[in-house]
Amino acid sequence: MTAVAESGIAGGADAARLGAVGYDAVLVGEHLVRAGDPADAVRALDGAPVASRRGAQAGAGR
Repeated sequence: MTAVAESGIAGGADAARLGAVGYDAVLVGEHLVRAGDPADAVRALDGAPVASRRGAQAGAGR
């Protein structure tokens, strides 16, 4: 099962915090719509450190 946070994501820090408490992915919508430069907002999210509740097992078997 994949846990997805679907609301209130305003930046990389939010994504990292949600990953730390067990979310596997975030859905970002309104933040991008309201951003003056949506491409810049995406770049700010890209590569945000997100810890998976699966930890080291996430890449096992690949």
